[in-house]
Amino acid sequence: METSQVYEYGGISWTPFSGEIGSSLVEVQNLAYLDLSRFEGSETSIPKFIGTLTNLRYLNFSNSDFMGTIPDELGNLSRALETIDLSSNNLTSLIFPGFFAFNDNLPVFKHINLASNHLEGEIPRTLGDLSSLETLDLSQNYLSGEIPNMKNSLSIRELYLSGNKLNGSLTTSIGSLSNLEILDVSSNSMVGVISDLHFLNLSKLWYLDISSNSFTVDLTPTWVPPFQLITLKMSSCKLGLQFPQWLHVQNRISHLDISNAIISDVISDWFWDLPIKLGYLNLSSNQISGEVQKLSSVLGSFPAVDLNSNPFEGSVPLLPVDIRILDLSKNMFSGMISNLCSMAGDKFNYLDLSDNILSGELPDCWMHWQSLGIINLGNNNFSGTLPASFGFPPETLHIRNNRFSGQLPPPLLNCTGLKLGRIDFLEEYQHGNNISGRLPQCMTNFTAMALEWSTDDMESGYLAEPVDHSWGTEWGVTKE
Repeated sequence: METSQVYEYGGISWTPFSGEIGSSLVEVQNLAYLDLSRFEGSETSIPKFIGTLTNLRYLNFSNSDFMGTIPDELGNLSRALETIDLSSNNLTSLIFPGFFAFNDNLPVFKHINLASNHLEGEIPRTLGDLSSLETLDLSQNYLSGEIPNMKNSLSIRELYLSGNKLNGSLTTSIGSLSNLEILDVSSNSMVGVISDLHFLNLSKLWYLDISSNSFTVDLTPTWVPPFQLITLKMSSCKLGLQFPQWLHVQNRISHLDISNAIISDVISDWFWDLPIKLGYLNLSSNQISGEVQKLSSVLGSFPAVDLNSNPFEGSVPLLPVDIRILDLSKNMFSGMISNLCSMAGDKFNYLDLSDNILSGELPDCWMHWQSLGIINLGNNNFSGTLPASFGFPPETLHIRNNRFSGQLPPPLLNCTGLKLGRIDFLEEYQHGNNISGRLPQCMTNFTAMALEWSTDDMESGYLAEPVDHSWGTEWGVTKE
């Protein structure tokens, strides 16, 4: 084997191997630890002779170029092997057809990581009998079928099965795994009901992700969870019409995503009084109503907030100065947005207030947000001229369907970073703007431009139209 460039991370350096794995490894007496992660081979298969290293307790071939099937010969290692990591390769076919074909003498696996491969087939039922197993990661593969009964895997702490093609319901045996801390079955094709039984003994659970499935969450109204979650993701699950009452006893949550969950309720007052500090809050695509004036009380450092597509109302709330992302689009927020000037942090990079009934002139404090790359103020009732501080070059700018007038500020006319602009300059356009003067210089830089135009005057009006409807594409400008 040969070595190549040196990698460094966190003060630690290593040099990946390249070439071929020589069979001389079998001559190493009592080899117990073999780490060939980041092996730069030539897209070869895992050598079968590895199966003769029967004293191995640790085997790591992650982030390498291995492809093809996992050889049955690795089954010879299952009596001593505690950790196997074959993640981030190009392994295909059925999952360990021979490796889990054990009978009476169960292996002593503690950690199995086969994530990010191309493995197919069903999860072996024998996995549920591994009483010593602590970590199982089969995420980002093409596994199908149901999750096997896990009632005997009582030592398991982390279970990652996301990003597969698993179907059927989630086994209630999950609820007996009293040491389970992390459960991630997101992005599968699973169905069925999630009930109290699924969480019966999960007192140590702090990370739960069942999102992007077709689960119906049916919990007893007075149910009190045995756990204190830090991360909760239930996006695209059916949580029922009522805002989840059991959240009122969750005091550690920092990441909450219950978007697209068919909730149709007034947000509970107790939610704003929770002793939590959210770094991420996503309640989007529901029918949650009420005001959000106390929003900042539940936000932590550098938060991202997504409340889009709800009937929230009232004024835009005061928010932390270090907010990163704010999406309040497609709601019923009204009034002016002058209180946005209190958010002067340099991490603010995404603002979407579109499709509300906001009004008044824009505040003149946009110079504070030099990192703000996406601005969408479209489909409101904003009026007046665009303030001079609005001229920094965002990547995306939407201001259509408002009542802006006058000329664009000089900095915006000379911008170089604008990648996407949709600005209505037509006075007669319904609820359109009445902006006059020159086109911004950045509009002449669109690479997707298929038409020619003059940037001298806009007396007849110009309308920016999309070249491609996908998010982040560039726009051309056509003359009416």
